[in-house]
Amino acid sequence: MDISISDSFPFQPTAPSPTSDATSDLTDKPTDSVRLSLDAQIQLLVQQGESPSEIALDLGVAAMSVATYLGLAPLPSPPTPAPQNGPSPTSSIPAMK
Repeated sequence: MDISISDSFPFQPTAPSPTSDATSDLTDKPTDSVRLSLDAQIQLLVQQGESPSEIALDLGVAAMSVATYLGLAPLPSPPTPAPQNGPSPTSSIPAMK
């Protein structure tokens, strides 16, 4: 049996041509996204060269918050508890009769 060139398969397969269905599949799929924490957003903007006041405007937060995240401002002191009316939690409970 003789084999001719016209009877053999080509060496390189031909790539299928893109169809409208193939391109619409790519646009219909949802894209992955990641939501950064406020701290991560601030750090990213600092790396990009923005000042604390610019970062505050961009993110819609107080400039003091940005400065605190960056360690440029001291943390606020915790609030002092308001005086309580009535017995204190450490006072003894009267005995029941």
